[in-house]
Amino acid sequence: MAERPAMTFGLLFLALMSVTPSRAEVALPTVAVSDFTVGRSWTWDYTQADGKPWSTERYTVIAVSGTTVFLEISSDYGGGQNLKPNTRLQVDIQNCLAAYANPAQKKPWSYKMFFFSSGHWNEFEAPNTLAFEEKFNCNPREYLGASDPYLTVYSEIDGVPVFQQKLWRRLSASWFAQDGSQKGVAVQKEFTSDPTMTYVFKLRNFAK
Repeated sequence: MAERPAMTFGLLFLALMSVTPSRAEVALPTVAVSDFTVGRSWTWDYTQADGKPWSTERYTVIAVSGTTVFLEISSDYGGGQNLKPNTRLQVDIQNCLAAYANPAQKKPWSYKMFFFSSGHWNEFEAPNTLAFEEKFNCNPREYLGASDPYLTVYSEIDGVPVFQQKLWRRLSASWFAQDGSQKGVAVQKEFTSDPTMTYVFKLRNFAK
């Protein structure tokens, strides 16, 4: 009789494990090609650490071809009322998503970048993929182990559930929305551009 409770508990434990997904199976929201329709835009306001306005940046979808999207970046340092295009990105969304197919190591990928100068769009070598990945999440995996390359952190900003994919030993990472119409899009990020200046960007609106 004394063994029956132990057996019952064991069977109950196995039953619960069979219907409860493990944390490793959690799929975090990422962007998809369908999110990038021509005319869609996202605007982020940048402030200094003390809250003083710094600049405004808008990403607008200007074309889509298959899995490749063309984004135009416009900036303004006067309150966002006079946004001017200065950069364009040509991004294959599938390449960004495929970079995280291996949970243990990110696969290098790249995109084309163009800078507006002297009335023309001139291609130049993108130094990294930060201009896209800090604004749009391509990594669906949840990382909780000390041996993982990233650490997934959850929080809430202005009532919006958000998550971070932080590289170990690195302080700055974007907070991405977990659900809603802007899921997978960066809501906020605090970063340092040099040893003395800290900035924060925050998603202002979402034009459908």
